[in-house]
Amino acid sequence: MRNRTPVYQLQYSLLLVCVLGTLLPPCQAQSSTADSVAWYGELDTGVRSFRFFIHPSPDPAGAAWQLLSLDEGAVELTLDSFRNDGSTLAFELKKTNASYSGNLNAARDEATGQWKQNGASLNLTLRQVNERPADKPAEVWTGELTVLFQKLPLQFRLYRDAEGNELLRMDSLAQKAGGFLAVRNVTDNRWSLQVPQISGKFEGELSADGKSVSGQWTQGGPQLDLTLTRSELAPSPRPANRPQTPKPPLPYEVSEVGFESLDAGVRLAGTLTIPRTAAPAAGFPAAILISGSGPQDRDETLFEHRPFAVIADALTRSGIAVLRFDDRGTGQSTGNFAAADSRNFKQDVLGALRFLQGHSRLNSRAIGLIGHSEGG
Repeated sequence: MRNRTPVYQLQYSLLLVCVLGTLLPPCQAQSSTADSVAWYGELDTGVRSFRFFIHPSPDPAGAAWQLLSLDEGAVELTLDSFRNDGSTLAFELKKTNASYSGNLNAARDEATGQWKQNGASLNLTLRQVNERPADKPAEVWTGELTVLFQKLPLQFRLYRDAEGNELLRMDSLAQKAGGFLAVRNVTDNRWSLQVPQISGKFEGELSADGKSVSGQWTQGGPQLDLTLTRSELAPSPRPANRPQTPKPPLPYEVSEVGFESLDAGVRLAGTLTIPRTAAPAAGFPAAILISGSGPQDRDETLFEHRPFAVIADALTRSGIAVLRFDDRGTGQSTGNFAAADSRNFKQDVLGALRFLQGHSRLNSRAIGLIGHSEGG
């Protein structure tokens, strides 16, 4: 079985939520007006929250709407559809197999509905705003873990409601994974922080001036020194520069394809790239890219890196057709990832092999497999 990785090896799939929860918004929204052109809401899974800002594309030539996920490194995704007909607000995001539909109130400035993704259905309220709401926690504590030669900055955001109840969220800033529910217990000057979703725990002592807490972080392994310091909220990360990501126009054919796993009832979605050059007499050689552990999309997207897209680009430019596909239960592929093991994943790869062997432009006797980690 594929296991969840710890905070210092996070590989969470984009917008993957699985547990219903109750919303307690930590952000204060701007007052809305009839001229508002954006929507804001917080999806709470009980163990992690996702703050969404939905707005029109800034490109004046484009009519697309975009979803900005503030707790995933401010990654921005283009919605496949968006509809506001005065009574219903609805949109679809095929990349993450997600959709939303909500009923608008009489003022048409708030929608109450359901976010649906990979079989889960969660309550989500979106309200109309003029601009992205400002995040205003009552306290912010930051620190840095040292894991081997890597520095991992952490941030804890503490909010208080009108009754003084605390809501604490943890963000792993370098990994662009945030919104994890945390719980703080304070006894005299001793702090205990629990982050259940990642089995993380911090025990420390508050300094005499109340500006720092020094102690130990544990997470199913060795203890790591960690000092949290009272600080300002970290700025939103800038969009990542990924010059290696292929950009159109591309010198080869790109097709969205679907095929059946050898496991009954599982249909896999992927991308097939084929050279535009003259094909050899026997057809183009081909390769299948196989993902590692954890649910991965066809590009193995991680922190806005798309390594499988880069590999497919290089191989196809060199005369080799490439098939890459979403893992079962991920992206546009059907099936249940959590219930599968390596034997099931093997059946998915064999389904990909059968699909390529039946392609008229490919050499059925020259198909290779390229994988890593569990897929290697």
